[in-house]
This record gives sequence, C-alpha cells and structure tokens, in this order.
Amino acid sequence: MALNESAGIHLIKKAIEFDGEKKYEEAFVHYKEGIHILLESLKTIHDDKKKVVFREKINSYIDRAEKIKILINQSKENEKYHEQINIEENSIGYSYEKIFSKFVSDECLEFAEIDDPYIRSRHQTHNFLRFCEMLVKLSNRIEKIVLTTTKDDENHNQQESRLEEIRDSLLKRKTELIIKYNSGLHDREIRFSTGWIVKIGRGLDYFKPPESREKLCIGFHDLDLRPCYATTIDIFHSKSTKIRK
Repeated sequence: MALNESAGIHLIKKAIEFDGEKKYEEAFVHYKEGIHILLESLKTIHDDKKKVVFREKINSYIDRAEKIKILINQSKENEKYHEQINIEENSIGYSYEKIFSKFVSDECLEFAEIDDPYIRSRHQTHNFLRFCEMLVKLSNRIEKIVLTTTKDDENHNQQESRLEEIRDSLLKRKTELIIKYNSGLHDREIRFSTGWIVKIGRGLDYFKPPESREKLCIGFHDLDLRPCYATTIDIFHSKSTKIRK
C-alpha cells in the first residue's frame, strides 16, 4: 500500500470515528483531507478493477461528507431559531403531530424528556399516550422517553397503573419509558436529544374535552379537529443564545 493511500485511509478511519461520536465538524475536516489524499492515490492505480472499487469507496466517503456538511449548516441555523405559536381559545389545527413533526422526524432522535406536572387524570394520561404514539410513529430510532410529573395523592394507584400500561406497550416497540415523580415540579418543558426544546404554557393538556363524551362527534379522535385552550408554545434549540440557565 502506497504511503499516501495509507495516510488517506487513516484520516478516513478517524473521520468515521468522529462521525460515530457525532463530532461532525471534526469528522468533516478528516473526511475532506482523507478524500483529497485518496483521490490523488487513485491516479497511481493502473488495475482497472481495483480502480473501480477504490472509486466506489471514495464516492461513499464523499456522499457522507456532503451529508455531514448539511448537518453542520443546519446546526448553525438552529442556533438562531426561535418560533412562538400563540394558540387562541377554541382554535383548531394544533395536534401534537402538527406542532412537533418537523422536530421529531429526525433520524438522529434517540430520546425525549417530558416535564409536565399534570399527567395525572385519565384524559391527561391519554394525552401523554397520544404524544408517545406520535414519537414512535415519526422517529424510527427513539430508544427512551423520560416523563417527570407529580403524584396524584388521591388516585396514585390508578395514575401509576395507567402509566405502567403505556410503559409495557412501549417496551414491545423497544422504547423504554422512565417515569419520575417530583412534587416540586411546576414548569412544563419537552427536550429532545437533537437539542430542540419546547415550552408549552399548559403542557400537553391544551385540548378541550370533546363536545360530548357520550355521543360521537368530530374531534373526538382527531386532535387537529379538537378545540384548544389558549396557550403559548415556544420552540428553540439548546444552542440558542436565548437560553439562560
């Protein structure tokens, strides 16, 4: 193996290592330098079959480097991103999927953390279940969901039983649900492993009850057609300078 080719392969191996650790800027630099050296080495190969195989490998590295460049540019844009959604009383069209889809439809999403003090009653637990369904539906890689809420002192056994049912169901899809109780929890916040943070004034419980709980009505199942309570949703990225700790 020529010296230049060996140096190029070493750089590519480092690039793959950084890529696996999600250190994309370091990975991009190593891919770029490694690809340059390998392209120079390609000129010295005279065996046609080896040349084709070598070129295919280089093209795969180029493809990955281009994708990483997009990720780096997107990360820089995320630092500037801030969206505020003001939901008016009785308005419709604000299902979880409508609000969250572009932030959870990400091949890199591995976990979500939900802080919501009011996942207690039956309808609040149903809302949480719908949120989990949305996560499972839109993200193929999500491995863990962490819920932090408060105990329902009067009906804790029922609260715990419902949440355990959701936990068991998620396990069948290889997603772990971790349930934590914090009596001092007040703020509502959702954090994703990709860095996105969503603050909802009312938490997940911003939908009004169906017009009738005994008769079938539009909006009973489809939350896009369910009237909402007035609330404000703020969406930003953890890299944003707007975040203060």
